[in-house]
Amino acid sequence: MLCTFFAGEILPFIYTLPVLHDLDLSWNQLYGPIREFNKVPPWLVSLDLSRNELSGPIPKTIVQLTRLAHLDVSSNNLTGNNPLSACLSGPTELGLASCNMAQFPRSLTHKQISYLDLSRNKINGAVPKHVWETWSSSLRYLNLSHNMFTNIQPTSGVFPFNNLLDTLDLSFNRLQGRIPMPKSSATYLDYSNNRFSSVLPNFTSYLRYTSYLSMSKNLLNGHISYSICNSTLEVLDLSHNNFSGPIPSCLIEKGYRYCHKCGVEFRLLVLNLRENHFEGTFPSKIPT
Repeated sequence: MLCTFFAGEILPFIYTLPVLHDLDLSWNQLYGPIREFNKVPPWLVSLDLSRNELSGPIPKTIVQLTRLAHLDVSSNNLTGNNPLSACLSGPTELGLASCNMAQFPRSLTHKQISYLDLSRNKINGAVPKHVWETWSSSLRYLNLSHNMFTNIQPTSGVFPFNNLLDTLDLSFNRLQGRIPMPKSSATYLDYSNNRFSSVLPNFTSYLRYTSYLSMSKNLLNGHISYSICNSTLEVLDLSHNNFSGPIPSCLIEKGYRYCHKCGVEFRLLVLNLRENHFEGTFPSKIPT
């Protein structure tokens, strides 16, 4: 693995190192184009060029990297309407944040993606169905935040993911309707800063392994089910909505909650309920 500090343009000889498996050039001061792969490094499985100042399109010869499983070019100054939609074939882990992309990469339709970060782009419209249909058994991390998506609704309101997700981040979009929940649960769930108007009546049953949940700054209403007391939440943010009714006492009165399904005690560390329409009184003593 080659991981060090560089400034300037990427020198082509780096790609020709004969036993190169992992190339990590992230968090440097690299600029200029990503040059074409005139000589393909045969064993390269991971390429990380994120958080530099690289410009221009992704080289088309990247398709020749048949062993490449991880590619991250996030947070650069790449140009082009959709620089990766035509040339990607190998990677199953893709970091494409801040790549000036205006469309969802079409070439990912028939792949088994396990990690995908498309945050901070300019993608609008509906999220393709193959996200939860084709990737139901492979996906573990999905970040679509800070785009302009308007629709992501599966017909049942539940993503049929078979694996426990590490992260599902749909925040800062224009998503409407009912908040979809992952069937397998997810450790980190962020639906904040959208236009969602409802949640599944039994949405708490999909929080079996969730420690972070944010639904803040939407158009949600109704009561918070007392079944949320059986969740594993450590952070809960429901602020800036239209929730009403009483606040489940377990969220305030007890420092720890017991999860009967997993047999473990969990402590709610962060609770944000501001700017709603809750009723009732707070207890005189709140655990710290």
